[in-house]
Amino acid sequence: MKCGYNTSDPIEADLPVEAPMEAIRLRPRMFLGGTGSRGLHQLLFELVNDALGPLSGDPAGVVRVALDADGFVEISDDCSPPLNVEAVFSRMSGLHAADSRSVACALSEELTARARRSGAVPQCTFRRGQLHAETQFGGPPDDCGLTVRFRPDPAIFGAARFDPDIIRNRLQQCAFLNSGVRIAFADESSGTEDVFEYPDGIADYVKWLNTNRTPVHAEVIAFDGEAGGVRYEVGLQWCADADALPVSFANGYCTRLGGTHTTGVRAAVKDVVRTLLCEIAPGEKVERDDALGGLTAVVSVCLADPLFTGETRDQIVNLEVERIIRAEVGLALGDFFEMNCEVADAIVRRVLATRNAREALHAARKQK
Repeated sequence: MKCGYNTSDPIEADLPVEAPMEAIRLRPRMFLGGTGSRGLHQLLFELVNDALGPLSGDPAGVVRVALDADGFVEISDDCSPPLNVEAVFSRMSGLHAADSRSVACALSEELTARARRSGAVPQCTFRRGQLHAETQFGGPPDDCGLTVRFRPDPAIFGAARFDPDIIRNRLQQCAFLNSGVRIAFADESSGTEDVFEYPDGIADYVKWLNTNRTPVHAEVIAFDGEAGGVRYEVGLQWCADADALPVSFANGYCTRLGGTHTTGVRAAVKDVVRTLLCEIAPGEKVERDDALGGLTAVVSVCLADPLFTGETRDQIVNLEVERIIRAEVGLALGDFFEMNCEVADAIVRRVLATRNAREALHAARKQK
């Protein structure tokens, strides 16, 4: 699901009117949550999100990321570039607030932005947030897009360095979340290049997560839609494995601590499975949490005003999201089971197996 990130949306932090770039440099944790490895990678991933945003609805879109041996990283897209490159990277959006591009500009030792548009390529180079040089040169008439090349400032991030594996994993996630968009990653140090492209998006993600697990039904249960201003995409597949595997995203950010969207999915699954048990195995008694045993679940939501718990966006807390997702997933999952009785039977058997394992464990503990 493509969320269409609004790159003009400010990161929620008011800055002094004077010397805004210096204000960002004085308070980097306010925007990235830290200045270690995680904050360093967050800086890059914000720019990747910016590149993906305009590709919403464009299945032929391409984003390229290249990590150089000298610590520079380059992000290039094929979207329509901004008309004023200097303004995009040095502006303060909203009421003295910084967007992701101006944060990257301020916290980079050097950042160069090139807008490729119909043969004309204006280029701006910034050093630690200050404009250093402006040039313009010619380019291919059919080349269009924005290229950003930057090296984080060691005065801010110390000895932290980009980890190709962290970048690779995140770019693969982005490809799963943006079905049909091609994302390429080149690592100059190792000479490797990876290309990620998944036409079935979230369903492909669930299959990938279950590579070393044992699904009890072959088809991934996947659906998407929009309700109450919330766009959502959900993929579910039960496995014979004991542990559940939940993965969630909000506006493209990995919410590793979950949130109201994951709570909504869990509640919907419990509701529907309880109804299913009453129909298929009316004499069986289970606990509501038994429905989650072995479940691989991916949920991605997009909304205009997400409420995150921190700068790194690890959790979403919008109360309306839980209500909307619970209702929408409940309807879609119920309809799926009505049309796929064999899958419904397999899931009921899986839930009963979870119950049996739980009761056996409880009995064993009582005997000790």
